[in-house]
Amino acid sequence: MLKKFKAFTLAEILITLGIIGIVAALTIPSLIENYQKKSVANRLKKIYAVTKQAVLLSIAENEEVSGWDWDLAEKDIYSFTKRYFAPYFKGAQLYKGTEFRKIAKNYSIKNLANKRIVIPDSNAYAIIILIDGSYFITKEKHDTGYEWLYLDINGITGPNRIARDVFVLSMAPEYYFNKKLNSEIIFWNEGLSRKNLTEQGPTEDIANSGYYGCSKKNKYGYYSGYNCGALIKLDEWKILSDYPW
Repeated sequence: MLKKFKAFTLAEILITLGIIGIVAALTIPSLIENYQKKSVANRLKKIYAVTKQAVLLSIAENEEVSGWDWDLAEKDIYSFTKRYFAPYFKGAQLYKGTEFRKIAKNYSIKNLANKRIVIPDSNAYAIIILIDGSYFITKEKHDTGYEWLYLDINGITGPNRIARDVFVLSMAPEYYFNKKLNSEIIFWNEGLSRKNLTEQGPTEDIANSGYYGCSKKNKYGYYSGYNCGALIKLDEWKILSDYPW
């Protein structure tokens, strides 16, 4: 006697495939985003460590950071970077802003508000292209005594945006920051509390406003998102749910 086997009908198969498709549509974007966040955090951690090591190597040859020629950083950032930074990143290449423009013609950096804030196409900038393709952009020393440095962890590849693939560091010879004398490269506002790093920005787009908050609420202001590197480090190199992704 032949045994009868139960089989799925075509309708049941189609319903099952439909359910699978819906579940995939709901979960795959989240999985991709989580993967991207983890990749960014891990890459940032690695390049941050490489940067700190480069500074230590420079200190070994050029004395402590406070003794570097900071007047040169204000007058000729390319020469400053050539002396104190570029040689200590293995395999790196150094360009003046005008030279860099020929390589990356349309490159610029945007803030959280998606406003273009940095176009490193003049000799006020010097650009180190690291061996992994990431950019380390140095800028002439700020008139208040510190220098901003922009780290683009994936180079020319987009979105070239603060908090996504561009993070801000600072350095100064004798600049008191968070009640400590800063004489090395750190993330901008590194050392502040999580509350201070994520504080809300202005309620409207105010040019050059001093709001650096790494928060989904901080959609305005020239410096929006500058705190994000410090926040990722504070969160143990993780990008959490309140991060402005």
